[in-house]
Amino acid sequence: MTGESLREETCDVVVVGTGPGGGMASFGAAAGGAKTIVIDKKSVVGAPVRCAEGLGLLTLGELGIEPQRNWALADIRGFRLFSPSGRKLDLAIRPKDLRLIVLDRVAFEQHLIDRALKEGAKLRLEEPATGLLREDGKVVGIRTTKRAIRAKVIIGADGIESRVGTWAGLHTALKLRDHAACAQYTLDGLDDLDHEWLEVRFGQRIAPRGYAWVFPKGASSANVGVMVSNAEHPAKHYADSFIAERTPQGRPTNFTVGCIPLVKPMADAVIENVMLVGDAAHMVNSATGGGIPNAMMTGFLAGKVAAEYVTKGLPLSHLKTYNPLWQERVKGILEDKYRSKEIMWDDQRLERAFRKARPLQYLLPIAPRYFIKMLIRETNF
Repeated sequence: MTGESLREETCDVVVVGTGPGGGMASFGAAAGGAKTIVIDKKSVVGAPVRCAEGLGLLTLGELGIEPQRNWALADIRGFRLFSPSGRKLDLAIRPKDLRLIVLDRVAFEQHLIDRALKEGAKLRLEEPATGLLREDGKVVGIRTTKRAIRAKVIIGADGIESRVGTWAGLHTALKLRDHAACAQYTLDGLDDLDHEWLEVRFGQRIAPRGYAWVFPKGASSANVGVMVSNAEHPAKHYADSFIAERTPQGRPTNFTVGCIPLVKPMADAVIENVMLVGDAAHMVNSATGGGIPNAMMTGFLAGKVAAEYVTKGLPLSHLKTYNPLWQERVKGILEDKYRSKEIMWDDQRLERAFRKARPLQYLLPIAPRYFIKMLIRETNF
């Protein structure tokens, strides 16, 4: 729209991104009474899928979300882990309400956005953000390809490639070595699947500085892929090799690739009236690449704080209260995972870890609830 003035729209909070973080941020803001608009460059909420689609029931329970049959595809009993040499370790998860599920990510993200829309939020798809609106040096909203949206708060939920943070002046850029690359196929025709287990395989031959997975999605369907970092070949090369070895009978129905930040979370996710959530603020488990629970929780917290700021007429400094809230929930866990991720880059250390952990599979049935709760929090894929 060069040479033309953009039409204007006004709201209290604008959320950029409709993923799990954006869905929960828009819900939190709208439920808190803020006039909310959520925008995305995509034409369909949830597509394309960029993860293995595993999620812990604990996260859903904490956020008051009941699993729905259309997006909760598999009830997972636990993790079936394989060391580089093929040593197997089954880690069952008990009690049942702390188990994991495999998602239909598209339907799940649409569910989260629908919850926000029911609270009054407005959705704008096929509308990429192009920059921040500024007046007298202050951020007063965001520009899209179709309009100028004036807002009191801007929440960036635009993922690892977040431009909202960069535009606002937050340091979001990553070096190439700080990324992991993922490649995943959805395969049909896998009649020999054990549908109660998330299969994870380690080893430099299979997935350098990462891991490979088989996550069941239905009677004969699964997500099969790899996460690699600083590898000699593209992630697709390792995914193709793993599938040829593990599930050669599978028929591809979908393929997706993506990147994951392998860094500590940002120290400060707020600058003036701009807030970042989830991957945009590097809130990712560096050991597993899991980011859905962190995005959901931090998105909800950001939306809630933004709504309080707007509806109660609080000073701008109130937005900074988001930092201690998300730090209390996820910072310690994510920093621990960042420090521990290198164990996956050393096959010998992994083998030793498997030998030491083997007794754990027999202790889990009698382990106290808080131990299982801690395990699930720290191992969302």
